[in-house]
Formats: sequence, structure tokens, C-alpha cells
Amino acid sequence: MCLGTNIGFGAFAPTYLHEVGLSRSTATLVLTVYGCIIALGSIVAPAVSDRVGRKPALFAAVICSGLVPLFFVLFAHSVSLLLASLVVGLMAGGSLTLITYVVPGESVPRELMATAFAL
Repeated sequence: MCLGTNIGFGAFAPTYLHEVGLSRSTATLVLTVYGCIIALGSIVAPAVSDRVGRKPALFAAVICSGLVPLFFVLFAHSVSLLLASLVVGLMAGGSLTLITYVVPGESVPRELMATAFAL
């Protein structure tokens, strides 16, 4: 779900926003803010997972990954609501980080970490 959301959403969000009537400059602003939130989420989600545990943090991150496209559909006509709803992207951005680095790195012995990351 995380990879599909990130790749599919990244490819089609600009077109969707333009088709629902947002100008290219407004769509660019929304996607720029979303990109910054995703980048920040790559730091915040692993920090949250250190405090509450890997499983609850990963569960929340995956749920947030699914909510981001839903919020784009629901709030596409209101830029202010759309930008406010992108706060869930904070944890959504961390889902990929948790899945690809944190969990595999802690699941194998130290000498197999690089192999786990590569797989």
C-alpha cells in the first residue's frame, strides 16, 4: 500500500488537481507543501516509532498513506482544507522509511543489514 500510494499518487496528483479546476500554480503550491511534509515525515515517523514502538507507528503511517489520496479527492476544491488535511502526510512520509530501513535493519543480524536494506 505504501509504495503504491507514493508512486501512484506522485504520478497522478498534479493531473488530478489540474482536472478538478486548480490552476497550475496552486497545484504546484499544494504539491510543494505536500513534498516538504513528506520529507519531514521521514524524520518524524521513525522518531515517533522510537517512543511508541515500531508496530503502532507503522500501522499509523500506513493508515495515513491511505488517507492522503482520499483527502485529495474530498478536499480538492478547497485549497485551505486540502493543505490542512496534508498534516496526515507527516506520518505517511515515514511509512516508506520505516518499511525500507528501520524495520529490516532491526530484523536481521548486524552483518546482514546491508543485504536486508538492498532487498
